[in-house]
Amino acid sequence: MTKASQPARLYVKMNEAAAMFGVGRSALYLMSQRKEIRIYKFGGASILKISEIEDLIKSRVMQHDVPGGLAGGPEHTNTTRGV
Repeated sequence: MTKASQPARLYVKMNEAAAMFGVGRSALYLMSQRKEIRIYKFGGASILKISEIEDLIKSRVMQHDVPGGLAGGPEHTNTTRGV
């Protein structure tokens, strides 16, 4: 089977997930405690489902998607004068 015809991966190990999504392993464990993601056990390895992590990231992006961006939009303008 060539690399091009291999099925897409569904799960990654903790270290891979942390590297892929730019967070530390401790952040993944914290998200699991908060029930934001689920950590599965496969043998002795802790693995995460890629689609669940992607869904979490998409939901967080949607929460922060405001007109004008996160900073600098009209809702974040400093109206205090002389400061």
